[in-house]
Amino acid sequence: MQKIFRHAAFGTLLAAGFAHTAAAQNASALYQPRDIKRAFDRGTRAADGRPGPKYWQNRARYDITVQAAPPARDIRGRETITYFNNSPDTLKSLVIRLIQNIHKPGVAREGDAAPDYLTSGVAIDSFAVGGQARPYAGRGSATAQT
Repeated sequence: MQKIFRHAAFGTLLAAGFAHTAAAQNASALYQPRDIKRAFDRGTRAADGRPGPKYWQNRARYDITVQAAPPARDIRGRETITYFNNSPDTLKSLVIRLIQNIHKPGVAREGDAAPDYLTSGVAIDSFAVGGQARPYAGRGSATAQT
């Protein structure tokens, strides 16, 4: 009886081993989209989905001071954005989105806007990069600054 049990146990373990090997072969043969494979190859993503050793993220620190005058529907403020580029590439430009400019007349939007919806948008009095004054080229709700 013990001999039969040993053979059955050995056969079960052997079958489980083959099944595991077959499953591993199928897993490595699965299709990988190009961008996922590229992330694995570059080391920015690990095979289990976690960030890889070469993963990076950019970040920003915002310092905002605001004064609001509700009856006049006027908001004034000053903002300093410190942007930290942690990528291996240098940034040639940075996109700034002024979401409230969607209320400005003539700005592209999905549909018509009632006159009481429209405002003069966001007015930028001065703009500087690294402490150096620069012309601000914003026209719509997004602008790329170089």
